Amino acid sequence: RITNIVFAEENENFSSESGIIYNKEKTEMIYIAPSAVTGKTTFTVPSTVTTLNSSLLRDYSQITSVVINENVTSLNNQFFNKNITNVTINNNEKYRAEDGAIYNNSGTLIYYFANNTSFDIAEGTTNIIRYAFRYSTNLTEVTLPSSLTTLDAHAFNGATKLKSITLNPALSTISGLSFYGSGITDINTSNNENYTFENGALYNRDKTILIEVLTNPTEFTIPDGVVEIGKYAFHNKTNLTSVKIPNTVTTIGESFTMCSKLEQIFIPNSVTSIGAGCFSNSGVTRIEIDNVEGAIPGAPWGCTIGDRGVFWLR
Repeated sequence: RITNIVFAEENENFSSESGIIYNKEKTEMIYIAPSAVTGKTTFTVPSTVTTLNSSLLRDYSQITSVVINENVTSLNNQFFNKNITNVTINNNEKYRAEDGAIYNNSGTLIYYFANNTSFDIAEGTTNIIRYAFRYSTNLTEVTLPSSLTTLDAHAFNGATKLKSITLNPALSTISGLSFYGSGITDINTSNNENYTFENGALYNRDKTILIEVLTNPTEFTIPDGVVEIGKYAFHNKTNLTSVKIPNTVTTIGESFTMCSKLEQIFIPNSVTSIGAGCFSNSGVTRIEIDNVEGAIPGAPWGCTIGDRGVFWLR
């Protein structure tokens, strides 16, 4: 492993100091060499840095504490390693550290670093971004604030011990993979007017859109009345061997990616649209469509054996 790199002052693109490679202006760290963290458990972000990129501390497991300066205006939550449980943010106008988490001044939960067993998200938070809980392997309970409106995809990815969650009334936007990679298999939607949870799956309130299946069933019957199967609704359901689609469905997104045991599927003639990569990296080799050839554009929608796997039944 390279332990140190030095750039000549004449270099117009890069600079280096104390084992850290920067852009020329030293506003962005590009590489942190082992020499910069040897013997340290705390990493202090240099005062000139305004942007924190991903993975810079990933391999330095001895770093358990980070100090972020007042000038940082862009923070990637994948900057941290899994052992960092203490973050100090000094006089920064955009970000703050509070009760084991980093928030920005727009009401977004950026990253939860404390990794305790329970966590109450701060009131005023409106959004949880991707991988905010990526290293929260101890977390078993989360309380959502009344202000929360949006969950990004992968918001709870990493919280593998978190089994259930209660939606707050204001939550109105949940992405297809918001709970993917977590342990959540049960969602209480009784106080929420926008979503319904039933038989291991999340729907919009009137059950016309299947958003995400949280369990990993061998068989799944989509209820009558569902019009749309959302993007990634069955993503990586490795136990799934059979799925029944009702003739109320008109739209299927890229819904069955990485369903390795799903070998065949029947598409009713109500369906008019299928996402381009719907069956990518799945086991599907037979797609039976109750319609005339070409009635649904885009075949074979990621089927591994191409058009040979598509069977038009009319």
